[in-house]
Amino acid sequence: MIKRIFPAAGIGLLAAAALTGCGGSKLSGDSIEKLIVEDLGNRGYAGIEVTCPDVDNEVGAKFTCDVTGTDEFTKIDGSVAEGDQVNLDRVS
Repeated sequence: MIKRIFPAAGIGLLAAAALTGCGGSKLSGDSIEKLIVEDLGNRGYAGIEVTCPDVDNEVGAKFTCDVTGTDEFTKIDGSVAEGDQVNLDRVS
């Protein structure tokens, strides 16, 4: 299940990303990528490509996803929240 929360400023998401790896110790970068592409598509961005790393499933673990296909921003930073959820914020 994927949950999203949209704050007033920037691109903000709260997303449940699927766990992968041994014992569920990682959040899947592929799942995070799909969520971002879907969300940006819903916001009118077409042809966006996103590359995210797998992330340690530890609250506060930080990561950066690369974004291509728009001149508005090239990176989206994120951090792991509770369980298998991540917070994502746009970086210009």
